[in-house]
Amino acid sequence: MTTEIHTMAQCSRKLVVLLNKIQKLESKDELLPYKLDDIKSLARELEHESEFVSGIR
Repeated sequence: MTTEIHTMAQCSRKLVVLLNKIQKLESKDELLPYKLDDIKSLARELEHESEFVSGIR
C-alpha cells in the first residue's frame, strides 16, 4: 500500500470537509450509519498525515 503525503493546504481542506460533515449530522437521519462511516474514513486519512496532525496537536 502506497501512502501519499498531502500538502498542508490539502489537509486543511480535508479537515474543513470533515467538520462540515459532522456539523450537518442529524440524529434521526436514516443514512446516519453510512455518514458516520464516511466521517471515520476521512478522519483516518487525516490521522495518517503525520506532519499535519503533529502541527495541530
